[in-house]
Amino acid sequence: EMAQLAFDAAENEYLDRGKTDKLKSFVAKYPSSRPAALANYYLAEASVAEGNETAALTYVDKALQLAPDGSFAESALAMKGDLLLNKGDYATARECFALLESKTTITSNVNRARLGLLRSAVALNDYDAMQQYASLLLNSESLSEEITAEARYARAVAAMQKGDTTTGVTDLNTLIDSNIN
Repeated sequence: EMAQLAFDAAENEYLDRGKTDKLKSFVAKYPSSRPAALANYYLAEASVAEGNETAALTYVDKALQLAPDGSFAESALAMKGDLLLNKGDYATARECFALLESKTTITSNVNRARLGLLRSAVALNDYDAMQQYASLLLNSESLSEEITAEARYARAVAAMQKGDTTTGVTDLNTLIDSNIN
């Protein structure tokens, strides 16, 4: 089929040279074709790399609309959530990360979803959710020191906001003892 051949050429040019002109032409000419979802995802990736988050959000939305369960869907949901956090749309970001958390079985994506849920909760001053997702992250394996510190600090703030100063101070002391800034 012509659409598949056009997509293959556009995909090769993007993956080999980082060029998006053929991808843009492809999605304009074949907007509902089967490969259009992946083409839109590639365009979202490229837009993020170029710093154009508005375009990235448009492309990732289209990719997820065309293939909500595509091979790239988990990465696309995480990307969309991050873009929405950056935009300040915390409630919608929370929905994306919750969907990612419910769909994925890959530990790194579970942690990415929970970090997004934690950051959304922090932005929304949802102290119960802050404690929940911070604790889930802190019980997880293989977190970076920065994410561990972010989760511990969020949990401390939430605990103190809810009147549990003992837990809050314990988490803050652990941060100080870990020498993590």
